[in-house]
Amino acid sequence: MEQVIGIDLANKNGRIARALVSQQSSDEPR
Repeated sequence: MEQVIGIDLANKNGRIARALVSQQSSDEPR
């Protein structure tokens, strides 16, 4: 069970990281 929870948390963290990166990249003028 711990492995499943760990994978679930990793997936959520990955999505949050993607969201933060997308927001930062969109805020930066190019």
